[in-house]
Amino acid sequence: MEKFFVLRTVTDQSLAERICESFEDETIPVLLEHVTLSEGVDSVSGFRILVPSQHTQHALGLVENIENHYYSRNSEALASVAVH
Repeated sequence: MEKFFVLRTVTDQSLAERICESFEDETIPVLLEHVTLSEGVDSVSGFRILVPSQHTQHALGLVENIENHYYSRNSEALASVAVH
């Protein structure tokens, strides 16, 4: 049985799903685990993205590209809304 490791924890569900889809496209086994992150009385939903250890380097490269593209696309969308 493969041992899965947490590669990243994100709070944006659509980003988590996009990362998982990309991993699956690259035939990287992936698990998505919903978690509640809390500090004191504050809490937020989070999503842990887990991959087998032998895929971590490839997966890290992919996730960095995905996050850069995702956040730049979203910031551009927010900027265009602010202009109007």
